[in-house]
Amino acid sequence: PYPQLPREQLKLIQGIRTAANTRSKQRVDAVKQVIKNAIKDGEIPPETQQILHDLLEDCANENYSKAEKKCVLLMKDQLRE
Repeated sequence: PYPQLPREQLKLIQGIRTAANTRSKQRVDAVKQVIKNAIKDGEIPPETQQILHDLLEDCANENYSKAEKKCVLLMKDQLRE
C-alpha cells in the first residue's frame, strides 16, 4: 500500500498514467518537468519523490503498461483510506 497523497500529487500520478497510456514520450517529458519544478519548490516530500521517480523510470524504459498499472494501484490505494 502507498502512503496517502495530497490532491496535487495525485494529479501528477494521473498525468504519468495518461502519458503511459498514450505511450507519448513528449507527455512523459512534460509531466517530468512539472514534477521537477514541484520538487524544486519543495512541494513534494522525499517518499513521494521516490514513487514518482519509479513511475517515470518505468516510462523512460518504455514499460508503459507497468507504469500505468502502478498508477492505477496507487490511485485505488488512495480511495481505500
